Amino acid sequence: MKPVSHSMTREQFEEIARDGSAGDAIKHLLAAERSKHMLLIRAIYDAAAARGRVTAAYNLLARVDRVAPLAAEAVICYPAVGACALYLSRGRPSDHARDRAGWLASVAAAAAIRGRVTFSIEVPVQRGDASVVLPSLGRAEFSDAGHASAAVVRSTAEGAQISCGTARVHVPSDPHADAPGWRALRVVSAFSDGMRLRAILDDQNPCRLPSRAANDARFDDVGHDLWERVIAGGWQILTRNHPEVAADVTAAIRVLTPLTAPAGSELSATAREAFGSIALSMPSSELSMAVTFAHEVQHAKLAALMDMYPLLESSGEAWYYAPWRQDPRPLAGLLQGAYAYLGVTDFWRRQRIRETDPVQAMRAHAEFARWREATKDVTEFLLQSGYLLPHGRFLVNVMLRSLRQWCQEPVHPEARSAARQMAAKHRAEWLRHHGGAG
Repeated sequence: MKPVSHSMTREQFEEIARDGSAGDAIKHLLAAERSKHMLLIRAIYDAAAARGRVTAAYNLLARVDRVAPLAAEAVICYPAVGACALYLSRGRPSDHARDRAGWLASVAAAAAIRGRVTFSIEVPVQRGDASVVLPSLGRAEFSDAGHASAAVVRSTAEGAQISCGTARVHVPSDPHADAPGWRALRVVSAFSDGMRLRAILDDQNPCRLPSRAANDARFDDVGHDLWERVIAGGWQILTRNHPEVAADVTAAIRVLTPLTAPAGSELSATAREAFGSIALSMPSSELSMAVTFAHEVQHAKLAALMDMYPLLESSGEAWYYAPWRQDPRPLAGLLQGAYAYLGVTDFWRRQRIRETDPVQAMRAHAEFARWREATKDVTEFLLQSGYLLPHGRFLVNVMLRSLRQWCQEPVHPEARSAARQMAAKHRAEWLRHHGGAG
């Protein structure tokens, strides 16, 4: 498992920066993220104090990578694996010593089960709920594990099983299906206009969304079906009206993490540490689902780009007004928001001419008018800040070129007026809460 260096040509970098679509250049982002995960795994191996267990786990993962590379890829690149690897790689070599070996064993076991590789390895039992988590697959639960701290995962040609004391849990041949003692991670899928979306609904992994409270509820068949219907409707909107965005989502997004939102609101988020995952509450409509995809895939792409290239210097403790947030944001947050809303603006730019209902069409025009102006203002501020590094200046200049062109496109006067009123109201409310900051 040897990572390689990564770079992009000027044309590929520009492809990521313009009009909210990464095109073929997204392949470079995905390859860089895979190498990042591999480097983190190697760092965990190198930092391990007790070499026996961690060496066995590392060698098993390397063996799967040789004989079943797609299976290894699915686990190595799993978002929660990257997030947990980053956490475990930090600190002194003595920190997380037991957790490193056990976690790497769980990762290797999940990859080996996916690749149908014969193996046997000891994995940790989660404290508190007597369960074994296998990243990207699911969780084995033991009702009579006692105080056991470890279990054994074995796989043969007949299948895989997890043993904890005298208890046994068999992993089904389709590990994304529930079985006695086995809580699978569900899969949602959608197909429209020749494009397929397939994502895991992760409501289990402790690292599924760092620094954010995720929904702890288990999705039953009814909940899964509801998510799948809303996702399928949003996917149809993307494939028909925004195929470039759909292509980016297909390439970059592997996991959806459900969130619980306050009544009457919606939440969505991405974490740089968990590339490939979108956390979101149940969307209110299929159109909202489509917008969330267009928004969050931008955050994912920029996070990967920032892993490859430094884009801006630290602005210290300075925080600023962001027209899409209720709270002040650091300069890095403004850059993330501007790139995300480049995608949102482009979404409404196309969607407004697809709407047949006059009310929905007016709303789409107003959304386009509002976000093109707001995003243009923020990108101009970023350029004037003095904190952008060369790659960051190039990125923002390309973004600004698109936004200035869009600001010349005609919009119905009523929609333009509504957009200005919404922007003014947001700014006034922000100033009431935060005074003259930013």
